[in-house]
Amino acid sequence: PAMLIIFRAVEWENFGMLTVDSSLIYSIVDVLLGGRKSPKPPRVEGRPYTTIEQDIVKRMLDVVLSDLGSAFEPLSPATFHFERLESNPRFATIARPGNPALLVKVKIDMSEDRSGVLDILLPHTTLEPIRDLLLQMFMGENFGQDTVWEKHLGRELRNTAVTVEAVFQ
Repeated sequence: PAMLIIFRAVEWENFGMLTVDSSLIYSIVDVLLGGRKSPKPPRVEGRPYTTIEQDIVKRMLDVVLSDLGSAFEPLSPATFHFERLESNPRFATIARPGNPALLVKVKIDMSEDRSGVLDILLPHTTLEPIRDLLLQMFMGENFGQDTVWEKHLGRELRNTAVTVEAVFQ
């Protein structure tokens, strides 16, 4: 069980999808609503998510989508807007089943026993408008070793004074 969030990439005129697994949903709700510090948040599997749970997750994902847009900003303006929330994968179709896509899995740990997974799915058709920008080589990018830079860095490190303080107990 998971929440499937469809979002729209405004400038690229296409869609993407975020998937939030149930353990992350229950952990977020438990932490934000002041749950007890129990080893694991209570899970009630097999029921639909409540309106409160959906609203809390939607607010978190608005922040995630805003940060995702900021991450693409150096390449291209990117605005991601929440489109809809689905719980049934059949209704969450954003591309054909055989189309290639970029999948980013993010494991979120809030404490030792509270964690979950957030998946970001971007079909290649969504990234097509910035394909050329993604393929270009950027300044400083170099295949192999850069011996000039290594020598310069080595010289500068040897000429650097560092003060070290240590406390022994």
